[in-house]
Amino acid sequence: MKERLERIDREALEKNEGLFMLSFFPGGRGKTPKPLAVLEDDVVLVTAIKQAEEGDDLIVRLFEPTGESRSTALSLPALGKKLKVNLSGFEIKTLKVSVRTGRIREVNLLESGPDNKKEQS
Repeated sequence: MKERLERIDREALEKNEGLFMLSFFPGGRGKTPKPLAVLEDDVVLVTAIKQAEEGDDLIVRLFEPTGESRSTALSLPALGKKLKVNLSGFEIKTLKVSVRTGRIREVNLLESGPDNKKEQS
């Protein structure tokens, strides 16, 4: 039952989201780019990676879909960063990443305010 609960959110996304097509034919020359974000845990979801509303920082939003507290490691290979992230059940966590300095801090859903708390580098 637990394994089913851990997979159901991804299965729902697969079923309910439309197909996404990308026509791309690389020439085969050059370096393969590093992935932007990789999660160690295949249950936690990356729900958004976007530019911050203000400035050039990057916003990474994570969601824990099972209702159980969970820890995972988030790697940002392009920036050479890896950090441990703890999430409560059904928690949405928003991380603000400075692409200039690599500084990572947890912010609220509005990307600002008093929730600009824990810095993780």
